[in-house]
Amino acid sequence: MRKKMLFAAVAVSLFVVAAPAAAQDASVNAEPQATAGDNVTVESVEIDDDGWVAVYPESVDGEPDFDDLKGAAEVEQGGNDDILIETDGLEQNDFYYAVLHYEEEGAGEFSYPEDTEVTYNDSTVQDDFYVAVGTQDVLGSYAEANQQRRDFRNRIDSLQDRLDELERRSERASGADSDLQDQIDTVSDELESTQDSLDSIDSTIQETESLLEEVSNQSETDGSDGDGNGGADEGNGTGNNTSDDGAEEPQGLPGFTALGALVAGLTAAVFLNRRD
Repeated sequence: MRKKMLFAAVAVSLFVVAAPAAAQDASVNAEPQATAGDNVTVESVEIDDDGWVAVYPESVDGEPDFDDLKGAAEVEQGGNDDILIETDGLEQNDFYYAVLHYEEEGAGEFSYPEDTEVTYNDSTVQDDFYVAVGTQDVLGSYAEANQQRRDFRNRIDSLQDRLDELERRSERASGADSDLQDQIDTVSDELESTQDSLDSIDSTIQETESLLEEVSNQSETDGSDGDGNGGADEGNGTGNNTSDDGAEEPQGLPGFTALGALVAGLTAAVFLNRRD
């Protein structure tokens, strides 16, 4: 599992009535996950005082939507692991944020903005994580693949900025600079490799989404059959699928076999692209 300490800058909100306190030692780590929707798990929290870890959906500008709290759990000073946070019911596959807050009011009830965000180096201590809502086995790998896709995109942006800077330096150089050209070649190769990984993850995610939609549509179709037997075979009245020689054939929704294969393929893709 990837381990990260993300201190992303958060824009000043009109709803914040006091400047967030600065932490001496704080971090939060939330991993991509699948859930039925009633809770999420934050892997670890480090905080220098008692406080809260709260979960918010991602806003349109790519930051926590502090107006839409999904759930919060108390954390004690020091290290906290595997924090289960009950939510008000997540319904959408998307990115969410785990954000640290100090306990400013009485213990036992989270209140924002009174319970201010924890900051470090002028940035809110938070971590983004992808949540897939549902019970299918494939959704755990699907969530991690979406997280990897974001990581690859961020890496590509960083590499492209680095490459642009190196090329500008090369253009300004009065003569050939072999060391600079070596750096350009190295960054170009890494950029191409990362783009290939992104394309692979993109393709697998799209296949997964198409198949999940197909299975969902088939479930709704079968559930709406009005023959009173759930789509059973009218010829034998049993609902069993039989071949010409009388042997029973496997039952199940179309796409389930392909979905099982896709679980294996998506898991393999995630494993090959996983970075600590």
